[in-house]
Amino acid sequence: MADTATRHWSDWINILVGIWLFISPWALATTGAGAWNAWILGIVIALFGFIALSDSRAEWVNVAAAIWLFFSPWFLGFAQAGTAGGAGSAGAAGAGNAAAFSGGMAWNAWIFGVIVFFVALAGARTFATHNVATPHHA
Repeated sequence: MADTATRHWSDWINILVGIWLFISPWALATTGAGAWNAWILGIVIALFGFIALSDSRAEWVNVAAAIWLFFSPWFLGFAQAGTAGGAGSAGAAGAGNAAAFSGGMAWNAWIFGVIVFFVALAGARTFATHNVATPHHA
């Protein structure tokens, strides 16, 4: 049991990161491409984190998702400081939020893209290490 828990630490981290990514557009008061990207990847990363609890090959999906997450601010156009994937809510309060979190979704994608990449890669490597075929003696 402890061996299984040790092998699945990466899955739980990716599940938590997926949950954060899903709620981060609201926490960072952001809309637009950065928000949609975070919502979709949050679901994908958390879902495949859960799947990886029973099938560690799912870690490779999170490795690919992390690569997309990291490069998405440039591909989707929210890497420029001040855009952050769109402004927050309209009005003076929204303008203050957008200024306070200028580039927040881009940094969110870069930081958590790196985290998910290395954590999922570690989980995939742990799976490979623990599932090496051993000869059975009669």
